[in-house]
Amino acid sequence: MRQWHSRWSDLLAPLSEAGLDLVRAEYGVVSSEVRRAARHLAKALFLLLIGLFALFWAIGAVALVVFELGSLWLPRWGAALVDLGLFLVLGLLFAVVARRRLRGIEHPIETVRRRLGEHRDWWDRKIVRGTAPASAGAGQPAEYSSSAEDLDDRA
Repeated sequence: MRQWHSRWSDLLAPLSEAGLDLVRAEYGVVSSEVRRAARHLAKALFLLLIGLFALFWAIGAVALVVFELGSLWLPRWGAALVDLGLFLVLGLLFAVVARRRLRGIEHPIETVRRRLGEHRDWWDRKIVRGTAPASAGAGQPAEYSSSAEDLDDRA
């Protein structure tokens, strides 16, 4: 009985080590993707803050210039309305551009879900269903196949 137990533990030890290696590798990939997303978010927010700062100080001067130029051809109230409309359109344009940039950033939780889903799909396709190519021998596991898809999945 003791001999049977030691054989099973000898067989399962590399499997648990491989499982830990897989978890470490997945953690490394997910953490690098989260760091990349955080950098993109920081850059987008930094650009947004710089743009808002510049617009805050320049908007008064530009509004005065547009108003004074408009008042040469229009009554003062008409020039003020044109000025207001122009700045509303510009404000909406900047808001749309900032929103598109922020939408392009993947939320960290979604990154983890996507990576776990990819891993689960790979596990189902390669391990559970055992889609070994026909060239693999009867005693040769699917892990040792040399198809391009298998090589891509291991990387």
